Amino acid sequence: MNLGFDIIVLDLELNKPDSNDFEILEIGAIKYSRNHEITSKYFSICLYTSIIEKEITDLTGIDNVGRLDRPTFTEIFPVFYNWCVEDTKNIFLGCWGNDVYLLKSYCKRLNIDWPFRGTQTDIKSISIILSNILNNKPKSYSLDRFLNFYNLGFDDKYGKQHRALPDAYNTARLLKHQFDMFQSIKDNINKVLEFYK
Repeated sequence: MNLGFDIIVLDLELNKPDSNDFEILEIGAIKYSRNHEITSKYFSICLYTSIIEKEITDLTGIDNVGRLDRPTFTEIFPVFYNWCVEDTKNIFLGCWGNDVYLLKSYCKRLNIDWPFRGTQTDIKSISIILSNILNNKPKSYSLDRFLNFYNLGFDDKYGKQHRALPDAYNTARLLKHQFDMFQSIKDNINKVLEFYK
């Protein structure tokens, strides 16, 4: 099942995530091809001016060491965009939750033009809808809970949970699993229809 577009699976790590003056600490992304393969990865740590709150360090492991010695978001964002559209112009932005919205609003705050066109989606919402259709619901809707529910577990190939690249990678793994499930359902329906022809 060719999708006709590539999906950029995005994850952000933020300081002050519940505040309007949040800062983006990390950008992680996985390129999920129209042929259902993970083809490329992107990761960058941004300069941030605010002190990292203790609960963020406890959750992510990101601390204040070297926080002013990194490239600015304004420098990083064009590089990220060029990676996204390399080899394809037809992309679809996806994330677990509202990270695409947060990225877009952060660009607006920094007076950076939003270069992405087309559709963006919350992969978490797709996962919830699919689980409801299949009457197959995890006890909560966290990424980790969905991964465990489908016996995928969190793959720490790129690091631990609550870091941008590992979370993006595991969201892409879950997305692939759900596409495979959908394809299997479609194939079984076609077999039944063929049988009754």
